[in-house]
Amino acid sequence: MSYGGLSAGFCAFYHDSIFGNVLSQSGSFWRDTVIEEPPINWHRSDWLIKQFQTSDKKNIRFYLDWGLQEPIILNSNRKFTRVLDRLEYNYKFSEFNGWHDWSNSRKSFPVGLKYLMENK
Repeated sequence: MSYGGLSAGFCAFYHDSIFGNVLSQSGSFWRDTVIEEPPINWHRSDWLIKQFQTSDKKNIRFYLDWGLQEPIILNSNRKFTRVLDRLEYNYKFSEFNGWHDWSNSRKSFPVGLKYLMENK
């Protein structure tokens, strides 16, 4: 979840020949890559989204999901899917009525795995 989704996207962006699938649950695509202290000063930069916007299309497939009660994550993931759509990436996303917790993510995890494994 969250930073795991961001990290998966980051690894795939730089190493798409190795990491061709990204399963992101409530991915923190809003984050900058610079870790600041204290966390309250973290700012929204959509850094990874901007990298995709300004780069050639890569050989990556995505499954993304997020909760409708996660405002920052909701907005950045919707923005990211618009970018993926415009660049014609193979992706699927799901929004659920919930927050940032495992009770929601554990339901969609098998769905994401199935999607990524069936669409090779």
